[in-house]
Order: sequence, then structure tokens, then C-alpha cells
Amino acid sequence: MRKVRDAAVVVCPYRDASQSGVVLSAYAFQVPVVATTAGGLPEYVFPGKTGLLVPPGDASALVVAIKSLVTAPHLQENMGRSGRQRAEALYGLPVILAQTDTVISAVLNR
Repeated sequence: MRKVRDAAVVVCPYRDASQSGVVLSAYAFQVPVVATTAGGLPEYVFPGKTGLLVPPGDASALVVAIKSLVTAPHLQENMGRSGRQRAEALYGLPVILAQTDTVISAVLNR
């Protein structure tokens, strides 16, 4: 099994999902994502920026989306970089530290 960081694209063909840690893992390794529009996935995958979205259960659209990224290394690189930036903006160490500080300060100031 290949590691995420070695993948050209990560595919999440879910029919139902609230969100997926797989998407953020892919972004951490600068790998674009092809996912369905199921559940909360559209909140994480931005078509044309961090990956591609297709309707759940549409195998033909899924194949087209995967092929469009696998055959275009420049898109993989650009979307992968954008995904990494998104992951860092939402969950990077400075963000987590600031959120932790906010919680600790709130508890201590009670």
C-alpha cells in the first residue's frame, strides 16, 4: 500500500460522510483530493483549488476527475500546495496554540 505522501491523488468516494480526516491528511502531504459532495466534504474540498468534487454514486464523474488530475502533474502540484495552505490555516501549530491559549485563559479567568 502506498503512503499518502507518495500518492498522486487521494480519492474519497463516499456516499455519506460528515467529514473525513483523510482529506486533511492528504492536504498535510500536499496531495489533492477527489471526493464526493456527500455530507461535509464540500466544506473541505474546494473544486479547482484543493481538489475536485463529484456527485455521490457517479462512477463516471469520479473516473473523469481522477484522470484529470493524474494526467496533469501541474494541477496536482498546485492543488496540493493549496490544500497544504488550507490545512495550515485551519489546523497549523500557531492556530492550535492560540486556540489552546484561549481555552486555558477562559478557564483561569473564571
